[in-house]
Amino acid sequence: MKTRILKKNDWQDVIPKDDYSIIGKRTVAFIDILGFRNLIKEKSLIDLATAYEDVVDQILRTNLPSEISTRPNLFPDHPLDLPYCKTFIFSDSIIIISNGPSQNETLKTLILAWRTLQQLLVHGLTARGAITHGEIYINSTKNIFLGSALTNCKLPQK
Repeated sequence: MKTRILKKNDWQDVIPKDDYSIIGKRTVAFIDILGFRNLIKEKSLIDLATAYEDVVDQILRTNLPSEISTRPNLFPDHPLDLPYCKTFIFSDSIIIISNGPSQNETLKTLILAWRTLQQLLVHGLTARGAITHGEIYINSTKNIFLGSALTNCKLPQK
């Protein structure tokens, strides 16, 4: 495994070419869907999975730049083939990580977190969340995510 420390906001640095990890400052949003345990008890697993996949599809579409030129675009220089942020979903937790450390990348993360909350509300799901900026280690090939950016985003338990 190769590890690289990113120092400049260069798109080539955030597009994996090999198996390597990223260490650097990132903005992280952590979103927790409320009442998920009750949903699992009340609905059949197949019904819940189908509905949840629809929500996740909407969230992931929101994370991609639009090719429709008539829509306003906040980030016209963003490559069309690159998502605005890295998005990881595990059960009722959604983690959104910026592609880089810049203020512009932080803004993309904030907007995606806001739009994610909107999509959840549209589908009748309430959520809570936290956003922070700090050091993070990411090895998405091995599903390893460590650092102060994640631990600072941890939500207090009920």
